[in-house]
Amino acid sequence: MRKLDHEAMVYRHLWALQGIRVPVLIGVVDLRDVGRKYYYDFKTYVVHLAFMSWGGPDLDEACLPEEAYEKVRQEVVRSVRALHVQGVAHTDVRRANVLWMMIDFEEAVLADPPRPALAPVVPNKRARHGKTGHQSHRPN
Repeated sequence: MRKLDHEAMVYRHLWALQGIRVPVLIGVVDLRDVGRKYYYDFKTYVVHLAFMSWGGPDLDEACLPEEAYEKVRQEVVRSVRALHVQGVAHTDVRRANVLWMMIDFEEAVLADPPRPALAPVVPNKRARHGKTGHQSHRPN
């Protein structure tokens, strides 16, 4: 479940891009809680399931004309840049993880959140020390 928890955390971090550059994460379910066994391809037992919006067709099955692939490549570059702006490095960008949107964030890396300033940010030193353009008279 750790990989799926991590992927769900990345999707939550990418909230602003959901439905635009990445699919919308609807929810994650632990199927053991249901009390039934579910199989994928008749031999692999499924334990966790993520519900997501449709991210588009597989590019290999989309039957796009050859000239459309350059536009797709440009959109992938835009998507990767948008992920970086949100502080996420996908780390596994390849054809299998690209639909109309980017998918598969199991191995994605989240950048550290920016640290807060140690002191208030003030545009000039005089304002920081309470000094403005005029002299203030302080009582002795």
